[in-house]
Amino acid sequence: MKPNRKQETLGNRLTEFMDTTGIHTKEKTDIRLLPIREVAQRLGISPRTIYNGLSRGTFPIKAKRWGSKVLFDIRDVEGFIDGLPYDVKG
Repeated sequence: MKPNRKQETLGNRLTEFMDTTGIHTKEKTDIRLLPIREVAQRLGISPRTIYNGLSRGTFPIKAKRWGSKVLFDIRDVEGFIDGLPYDVKG
C-alpha cells in the first residue's frame, strides 16, 4: 500500500527533524533514542518502574520528551549501566 500525501509529508518532516537534532547518527538505522520499553528491557526492570521514577523525579537517567513520547539517549543508558558497581563474590 502506497503512503498517502499526508503520511509522506509527516515522514519527511520526521526524517528532517531526526537529521537536524542528531537523533540518528551517520547511519539512518543506528537510532540513538530509545523508548521506555527498550530501556526497561536493557535494565531488567519493568516499564512501570521507569514511569514511577520519572513521575517522582528519582529516575537516574535523564529523559527527553518529543511530543507525548518519553525517550532516552542510548549513551546515557549505557553510561548508567557502565557506572553500576560490580558484585563480585569470591
